[in-house]
Amino acid sequence: MQLLVASNNLQKIQEMQQLSEMVQFSSYRCMSPEIHVQETGDTFIANAQLKAEKIGSQLNRPVVGDDGGLMLAAFPDLLGVKTARFFVKNSSDSEMNQQILALLQETDNRAFTLNTTLAYYVPQKPLIIIEKNLTGTIAQSERGQAGYGFDTILVPDGYNKTLAELSLQTRQTLSPRIQACQELIKKVKENV
Repeated sequence: MQLLVASNNLQKIQEMQQLSEMVQFSSYRCMSPEIHVQETGDTFIANAQLKAEKIGSQLNRPVVGDDGGLMLAAFPDLLGVKTARFFVKNSSDSEMNQQILALLQETDNRAFTLNTTLAYYVPQKPLIIIEKNLTGTIAQSERGQAGYGFDTILVPDGYNKTLAELSLQTRQTLSPRIQACQELIKKVKENV
């Protein structure tokens, strides 16, 4: 089974691909030049739906729209659906993490929620929406080498290590993107 993903972010697609050899996640770019989708929604669901519907309707094929982001309890309106646009374009993972650590320097509330939302578009069929979250606290400094994105600063609830310090198997178990993909694969198979 191949699922086209409405994303240009190869790290996201590589994370999805780790899930199963029986399902191939590919960027829609393997079938089309870049299609610009303006993320005008005020929720993760709205943005995932926009991506899936626009790219899926242009390709006339099933497409998975992906959105998500980091939410900080201390600054509830700062990131969320604006996470990718909050940081200077082309910032490294470490630069983004340092910016978050600087933001939280003056607060004791270091709680976070990391969201992944998937919208599966199939022409002429109801949209399938899946949302998954990971909660925990932001570490005091970057720790660990594994993973990508915010992994070096996210300490999941029930753990004392960052995601980047955990084994690949544990990271995959905790990953909201992997959890959402697993549920999506199940629903797609049920609806075929």
